[in-house]
Amino acid sequence: MNIGNKYLKINKNFKIKDLIAKLDNLKKNQESYRIAIKFDKKNFVDGVISLGDLRRLIYRNKQDKYIYDYLNHTPYFLIKRLNIKKLDIYEKKLKEIIVKNYEDIFIYDNEKRLVDILSNSELNNDYSFKSICIVGLGHIGLPLMVHLLKKSNFITGYDINKKTINNIKNLNLSFFERGLNPLLKYNFKKKKINLTNNLNKINSNIYIICLGSDLKNKKIDNKNLISTLKKIGKKIYKNNLILIRGTTQVGFTNMVAKKILEKESGLVCGHDFFLGHMPERIIEGNAINELENLPQIISGATENCLNRSLNFCKYFFQKVINTVSCEESEIIKLSSNAYRDLNFAFANEISRIANLFNISGHDLINKANLGYERNFIAKPGLGVGGFCLPKDVFLFNKMSKKKVKGYQFLISRTINDNSLERISNKIIKIFKQNLKKNGKVLILGAAFKGVPETIDIRNSSSINLSIKLSKKGIKNFIYDVKGKEIVKVNNYKKNFIFNINKISNFDFIILSNNNPKYRDIFLEEISKKKNKTTKKKFLFDCWNMLDHEVCRSAGYEYFTI
Repeated sequence: MNIGNKYLKINKNFKIKDLIAKLDNLKKNQESYRIAIKFDKKNFVDGVISLGDLRRLIYRNKQDKYIYDYLNHTPYFLIKRLNIKKLDIYEKKLKEIIVKNYEDIFIYDNEKRLVDILSNSELNNDYSFKSICIVGLGHIGLPLMVHLLKKSNFITGYDINKKTINNIKNLNLSFFERGLNPLLKYNFKKKKINLTNNLNKINSNIYIICLGSDLKNKKIDNKNLISTLKKIGKKIYKNNLILIRGTTQVGFTNMVAKKILEKESGLVCGHDFFLGHMPERIIEGNAINELENLPQIISGATENCLNRSLNFCKYFFQKVINTVSCEESEIIKLSSNAYRDLNFAFANEISRIANLFNISGHDLINKANLGYERNFIAKPGLGVGGFCLPKDVFLFNKMSKKKVKGYQFLISRTINDNSLERISNKIIKIFKQNLKKNGKVLILGAAFKGVPETIDIRNSSSINLSIKLSKKGIKNFIYDVKGKEIVKVNNYKKNFIFNINKISNFDFIILSNNNPKYRDIFLEEISKKKNKTTKKKFLFDCWNMLDHEVCRSAGYEYFTI
C-alpha cells in the first residue's frame, strides 16, 4: 500500500468537527483512514491523532476545539535502518511495542522522515523489522548470520566465548568457509552486525540457537544447550520466536527445550511465545551456497509455533519443507547423517571382504556401480571423520526420554572405526615388509575431508593414521594445502610440514583424503622426472584417484583400499 493512502493530512487550523466532517465525506467515496497527521514546514511529523483518540474527544464533547491541542506530538516511532550503535535502543523499543501493544507505529528513515505506518500486527508479521539474535557463532551460526543479512538490516550475534567474538571481529575465524570472510567484512563495514558475549544486553524478538547436543566419551552431554535455554527463557517475552538450529536427540525440542523455556519465562508455548526446530544440513566448506539453495526443514512445537516458524523461514529462504512435528524434523536430520554413515560402512565392509581375495574395494565398487542405475554404493575410505557423522549416530541411538533404541545404526560406527584400524594395519605391514624402519612416510591431507576444502581435523582419519604410525616407530609427516591455517587454528603441529617440493624424498606416500589437489601434486612431481626412480617407493591411494599404471611406470608400487 502507498504510504499516502494510510493517513489523512491535516493542518493546524483544523477543528475536531472539521476532521469528523472530512472523514464522513471520504467514507462516502469509499475512502477510509485510521489516522490523521499534521506535518511541519520541513515535512516532519508534527503530531498525529488516531480514530480511537478522535472518538474519545467526541464523547467528551470537544468538537469545537482545535485539533492541534489534542494531537500526540510524540508518536511511537522506529527508524527503519538504525545505526548499530543504537541497536540496544531499537531492541528495547521493539520489546515495548509488543509488551504494551501500541496501536500504530511510525517508521522513519535516517532523516526522521515518515516512510510507513504499521499496525502492531503488521509489524509483528514483517521480518524486516525483527531483531534477530544468533546464539552460537561457529560453523553453523556464522554462515547463517551472513545469509539472513541478505534480507535483514542488522543481526546480533551472541557467543559465550569472548575470544571467539574478538576473533570474528578481526576476521580471524577458527574454520574455513568459502566466501564467508568477505561477506562478514562487508556486513561489518555496513554496521549490520552487533557481536556480544553478554546475553543480558539482548532483547531480540527471534533467537536462533546454533548449539546442539555434545558427545563426550560416547555419552550425550546437553549441559551447554540446557544452560543456554535457561538464560534465554529468563529473557523472552510475548510473541518471541525461538528456533533450535543445532543437532539434538529426537524429542529434545518438545520434551526438554519447551519445558525449560516455559518454566523460566512463565509463558505458554504456542500462545505467548513460539518454538520451532530448523536443523542445519549444510556441508562444511560450501555452506554459503547451500543456505541459498538447499530446502530448509522446519517444524513447530504446536500448530501456532509451526505457522510462525514457517513465516520466518519463507521470508529468508527460497525452499522450505514443513514437517508434522519437531520429532519428524529431528529424525530427518539424524537419519540423513546415519544414512551416510551406514552407506560408508557398507562400502568399507565390501572393501574388507574384497581385500580378503586380493581385490581392490574401489575397483569392485566402481564396476558394481558402472551403468547400473540402481546402485549407489559409496566409495570406501580410510574411515569416517568430522564432527557430525560420528556423533549423530549415537544421538539417534538414544532418544530423549523414550525407550526406543536404534541399535542398527551403531553397526556403522563399529565398521567405520574398524576400517581405520584395518587399513592402518595394512599400511604398517606394507611398510615393515619393504622399508623396515628406515623409510619416511608422507601423508597428503590432514583435514577430515578434501571436498569441499576445510581446516577441520576433528576425528580426522589422517591424524589418527599418523598417530598409529608414530606409535609403531614409523617416521611420518603430514602435508595439507591449508596446513598453516590448520596449525594456527587447531594448535596442532605435530608432524606437519608446509613445503613438499621434493616428494621424491619420501619413500611411502599416502593420499588420505579426496582433495584432487594431492593427485595433481603427485602427478606434477613425477612428470618432472625424466627417468623413473631407482629406489623402490610405495604409494597408498585411499581414494583410488591415481592411475595404477602411471604410478608404477614412475617407480611406485601402488596400493589402494
